[in-house]
Amino acid sequence: MQHRVLLVHPYIPAKFNGAPVGLLYLAATARAAGHEVRVIDLQAEPDMARFIDAMGQWRPTVLGLSSTSPSFKAAVRLAEAAKRIDPEVIVVKGGVHEAYCSEYTMTHVPEIDYCMSGEVDNSFPLLLDVVPEFDDLAHVPGLTWRSGDTVVANRVLLEPVDLDRLPYPARDLLTTTDYYNFSVFGGRRTTQVQTMRGCPFACVFCNQRRRNPSVRAIETVVEELRYLREAGYRAVFFDDPTFTVNRRRTEELVGAIRDAGLGIAFGCQTRSELVSPGLLEAMADAGFDYVSFGLETTNEQSLLAFGKTRSQTRHLQAARDATSWCRSAGISSCLNLIVGFPGETHESVVHTFATAAELDPDFVSLSALALYPHEDPTTAAQYHQGVSEEAVWGNYDEGYGAIHPHLSEARAAELLETAETILGPKLDVVGSTGGPRVGGGRSLHQ
Repeated sequence: MQHRVLLVHPYIPAKFNGAPVGLLYLAATARAAGHEVRVIDLQAEPDMARFIDAMGQWRPTVLGLSSTSPSFKAAVRLAEAAKRIDPEVIVVKGGVHEAYCSEYTMTHVPEIDYCMSGEVDNSFPLLLDVVPEFDDLAHVPGLTWRSGDTVVANRVLLEPVDLDRLPYPARDLLTTTDYYNFSVFGGRRTTQVQTMRGCPFACVFCNQRRRNPSVRAIETVVEELRYLREAGYRAVFFDDPTFTVNRRRTEELVGAIRDAGLGIAFGCQTRSELVSPGLLEAMADAGFDYVSFGLETTNEQSLLAFGKTRSQTRHLQAARDATSWCRSAGISSCLNLIVGFPGETHESVVHTFATAAELDPDFVSLSALALYPHEDPTTAAQYHQGVSEEAVWGNYDEGYGAIHPHLSEARAAELLETAETILGPKLDVVGSTGGPRVGGGRSLHQ
């Protein structure tokens, strides 16, 4: 059966922007399987009328909702609205949130018919093959579904998706808007590209932990960049959690990008200990304008407890070197900070802010710590009660609507004021006019 598939990215107030690349990969694989697909990104254009019109006029047979944990309630509201318009529409909920909370979703949200977790690029078309006849649901990897009064969670496919075999993300299904253009690239038409998925490091606050990341061949990355150049894009932010994690591959990839002579500006995120003067100079030659690094905190206990590093001294020196080398290479740098670690003091936070100011990056990103439900029992209970929607969290680059078990609303407001006093305009990394989606591997992108 050929389906009409409507894929929707919900809206929440947020300080990061960028296209929903995961959803666009899903759109591309569904379209390649023969289904008619449309995409609505309410984060870019928060106009519910588009969604209501699509549901009422186009009448999709399948509605796919992809959300973070912060935007989970927004996704539920969309599911409820869709079922009011068309009770027969099949609603499928995905996103990293469902890796931890899909059984809760299926138990408490009757408007959502199925949840999917894991890498669903291949399993989503499998689901489309079996609904609405409901045959072979047990054979769809990562699917959570209802069998009578029982919630069944299928095993997630452990074998990573072959990224080289996936079609390019269906960027053509998005409305062209300046929202996707990052300000660090001077407003040039911007998109994101994945060259890998997953990160071998073990930072507890990150959702990208994977011992063996999926990695694309350099040739396919460069081919996609050529395609994007022809399509009119002039800036690319690499959505890899840790772009320079493999030094040899990074050098080869950067060299291939340079040799392609694309005239595209590039940005990425990585760890400060994974760069060198030579590598950053090569990246600058290839067109890299921006690199962000995770400083997170200078508090040694927090660094150790959350798996960031074993040595505070080496951690700080690496950040110092990285920002200095970027400056020498002509690359703008950003240091990503996190507040809200358990046991942190006001003095330790001030020390982190002061250190970041002293290192003199071009930008500073400030986020609020959130933990996954499976990492912390208190957090799990809070997720089931619903996430916070106080306006103060919208002032953090990543923070609105998340569960912050060690940071109150009042404390968050106090720390923002302190950060603005110490860091000044360096905090102005992102905003409504566009900016880098920094720290994409952190726990708030659930």
